[in-house]
Amino acid sequence: MANSPFTEGEKLPPLGLAYLAAVLRKNGYEVSIIDNYLERIPEDNVIKKIKRYNPSMVGLTCTSTTYLSSLHLAKKVKEEMAIPIIFGGPHPTVLRERILQHPFVDFIVIGEGEHTLLELVGKILTRDDKRDIKGIMHRKANDTVFTGSRPFIQNLDSLPHPALELLPMAKYPRTEVCSRKPALSINTSRGCTFNCSFCSVHSIWGRRFRYFSSSWVLDEIERLVDTYGAKGIYFREDNFTINSKRVTDICNGILERHLDLVWVCESRVDLVYPKLLEKMKKAYCETIWFGAESGSQRVLNLINKGITVEQTKKAVNMCRKTKIKVGLSFMIGIPGETMEDMKKTLKLAKELDPDYCWFNIFIGIPFSPLYNQIVERKQYSHIDEAFLVYVKTEEFDYDLIRGIQEMFEREYVRAKVLKPSYIARKLLNIRSPLEAFRLVRDFTRILS
Repeated sequence: MANSPFTEGEKLPPLGLAYLAAVLRKNGYEVSIIDNYLERIPEDNVIKKIKRYNPSMVGLTCTSTTYLSSLHLAKKVKEEMAIPIIFGGPHPTVLRERILQHPFVDFIVIGEGEHTLLELVGKILTRDDKRDIKGIMHRKANDTVFTGSRPFIQNLDSLPHPALELLPMAKYPRTEVCSRKPALSINTSRGCTFNCSFCSVHSIWGRRFRYFSSSWVLDEIERLVDTYGAKGIYFREDNFTINSKRVTDICNGILERHLDLVWVCESRVDLVYPKLLEKMKKAYCETIWFGAESGSQRVLNLINKGITVEQTKKAVNMCRKTKIKVGLSFMIGIPGETMEDMKKTLKLAKELDPDYCWFNIFIGIPFSPLYNQIVERKQYSHIDEAFLVYVKTEEFDYDLIRGIQEMFEREYVRAKVLKPSYIARKLLNIRSPLEAFRLVRDFTRILS
């Protein structure tokens, strides 16, 4: 089996869990959170810690990358304590039936979980009938039962601010993206109106863009600054600039409240324009991450991204003029992609020379439209234990794409560091003999 393409991402506070905990606490329940993605406590010690809490039930959230470890922990908890086990998060939502086949899992919370979990917890404690709880899947006899979809929360401001006080906030590592530390993350919206075929976000948050008001967002930012000493804010959401008026209001609020910080966001290349970027820069925006995905228009059309290569170029140039840094994320190994398409991606990355650049290997995520297509057409070498699909076509397989990824990263960095402006900037920033040694070492590695 091929090695996983996923590296450990930044260990950010699990805001989803913090929202769930805040809702439960607001309604009188005692809640504790163990962020073992951050803490890496041995499993036996996690069990001991859970036992000390003596909970009435345990909930686990998981993504595709943490799915197997979450299952293993759930099994141990059930063996040790025989209490209800609840799963939630992106992976359980799309793989609900398969996860519920494990006898140690009792309930799956589907999609947006705050109201569903609150109702489920109440009925577990009172031993009431669960059949009328919308948004769960549970086991009945030898079958699984889905109770039906729960309507999405329309007024997100009705939710309490996430219970960050339950998390070890001082332990989260500093993000490299913000120049000022500590930098903390915030999520201000849910749902996506776009239809990228590689994405399964609609199954979690729906297709309608819903958002917290600018005043709610500003209150949360102010709390992060005052309570946790935040000097940087990372807006972790795909389409931060989709509602330009709200972004403008947030920028105005940052300035009016004299918030001492810098910030970073993520968006699409077709959702920025000069006037908005100027306002964002004035309000201390440092960097915008864009999902450029490919340098080939044919591939962009294949994945239904809804953007053009020219729009990517235009967005980068607008950010440069406004002196906002740019991060670009690309994908390679998409079904139907050719080697020529991939070369166009590398060429575009070199041409645009973003401040940050990622070349990601495409892996099919259950059950996105592209995932379903790959499975139907048998365009894969294997599907792993987490049900991720590894693409194989006449052009390439996963092992070849890994090699191309490494080559692209090497070629991109080589092209970047050989630019006189880059070398001059690095030399001017040398502060010690050790930094000089490291710079020489890095250049030697790149040119070898």
